[in-house]
Amino acid sequence: DFLYPVPVKKDVRPEVTKIMVCPDAHHPYVDKRAWKTFLKACREVKPDILVIIGDFLDFLSVSAHPKNPSDNASFKQELAQGTRALDQISALGIKRVVFCEGNHCTRITRYIAANAPELYGLMDVKDLLKIKERGWEFVRYGEFIRIGKMSFSHDVGYSGANAARQSLSAFGNNLTIGHSHRPQVVYGGTVDGEVHVCLNVGWLGNVSDIS
Repeated sequence: DFLYPVPVKKDVRPEVTKIMVCPDAHHPYVDKRAWKTFLKACREVKPDILVIIGDFLDFLSVSAHPKNPSDNASFKQELAQGTRALDQISALGIKRVVFCEGNHCTRITRYIAANAPELYGLMDVKDLLKIKERGWEFVRYGEFIRIGKMSFSHDVGYSGANAARQSLSAFGNNLTIGHSHRPQVVYGGTVDGEVHVCLNVGWLGNVSDIS
């Protein structure tokens, strides 16, 4: 008898891209323990892609809402702390970072439009935070980016207790959002048998600081 070599099946696993999402942080009103935990998780997981889902800074100082000047940071302080936090992310060495603009980020452009219309279009959060110089991608508020089979956007127009379900229904495909500060996962499908998911990643803010 001749002995033929038996082919050995190799454990071939599909290549996996690790994506992490940074929830709404609202610097400088971030929960410090939550922020440290997020950075630690990034170091341990070593994601291939990081998506900052929006409202990374709060920009309460230029908000149109009534506020007590003694209770909130100045615009300079907000910008400085947010920049330091972005520097911490840059130091992680993640190959691809996507920065989604949130509705709080647009407070700057709305403030300029209302108080200094001559300067409108000359400065926004992308410029102030040097997103291009960091080599990161930028997604305007109201737009989305698709990575593989998942799309990412700060929001698609919904908030409140049913934000994830309403967003999934309106978007009609896999979606990750922030905005409503409510961690949620909802599933849906089509008559053709497709299954879709919407993930609301919550937030990292400190409710006692921001209130």
